Amino acid sequence: MRFRVSPLGFTAGSYEQHEEETWQGDCLARLDTRTTEKGAVTTVAGRLEGGSFVVDRPGGQQRLPSCVMSFAYWNPRVLKQKKLVNVQTGALTPITVQPPAKEA
Repeated sequence: MRFRVSPLGFTAGSYEQHEEETWQGDCLARLDTRTTEKGAVTTVAGRLEGGSFVVDRPGGQQRLPSCVMSFAYWNPRVLKQKKLVNVQTGALTPITVQPPAKEA
């Protein structure tokens, strides 16, 4: 994904992300992400290891439960999760899912 904001002919901001995910069923098995935002590069890598999903991210390594999901909108099971892996930061992020509001 790539975004560039250029009002009035100058670049106000840019965002580029390359991400690869490997899944085993409904669980992430591998994650590799490189994000460039306003010139700063962030990399996140994750893999199954020893009964955990190990994430190498800015600030160090973190061990997550063995079956985690990212914000994979193609998989409706994300709607049943309480936390998802943010692929840009590597953090396990709490989420709340609510049904859409009914129109009046």
